[in-house]
Amino acid sequence: MSFHAPEAMTIYKAVAQEAQAAAELAVTLAKGGKPDSGTYSHTTFNGANNVPSLLLEPIAVTRNNVKDTVLKDGYWTVSDICTANYAQNCAQLGIKL
Repeated sequence: MSFHAPEAMTIYKAVAQEAQAAAELAVTLAKGGKPDSGTYSHTTFNGANNVPSLLLEPIAVTRNNVKDTVLKDGYWTVSDICTANYAQNCAQLGIKL
C-alpha cells in the first residue's frame, strides 16, 4: 500500500488590497463621512451586531501558483521563500534566487 499526501497549500490575501480598502475607509470616517453601502460586501456577526464588512477573496496558494501570487505581489521575496529547506522545491518550479 502506498500513501500519497495531498498537496500542501496556504491562504493568501493581498495585503496591499486590504491596506487600500482600510485606508479609504479610514479617510472617509476621519472626514466625518459615512461609507456608501457599496463599500461593503458582507455583514459579519460579532456576537452582538451585524457589522458591515468588506471581505476580500482569499487565494489558495500552492506550488503551482506561488509565483503568480505572493511573489508577484512582492509581499514575500524569493529569498524569503526559497530557504535552504525549500531550495530544491524552488529549483523544480523554476524559482531562482
